[in-house]
Amino acid sequence: GGDGAGHVPHGFYEEQMRGFFSQFGDVTNLRLSRSKRTGNSKGYAFVEFADADVARIAAATMDRYLMHGKQLVAHVAPPELADRPGLFKGS
Repeated sequence: GGDGAGHVPHGFYEEQMRGFFSQFGDVTNLRLSRSKRTGNSKGYAFVEFADADVARIAAATMDRYLMHGKQLVAHVAPPELADRPGLFKGS
């Protein structure tokens, strides 16, 4: 199952995200969206878990979670987005 996260704070990058979300379960893919021009984070990410139930629990737990002064927005990604080819390309 996959989650979408928005309002990702500066400094919470791929390595930190993988470590943090691993407390919920096995993270199979992770992609922090970055600007092609600058390489800076765009402030949203996709996290894929091995288990769909874990994805739902992580989204419910992390939605509106305050982190580094920003309130995260987390939700389970719809199957049509989660199954999109290239979603995790380069991750």
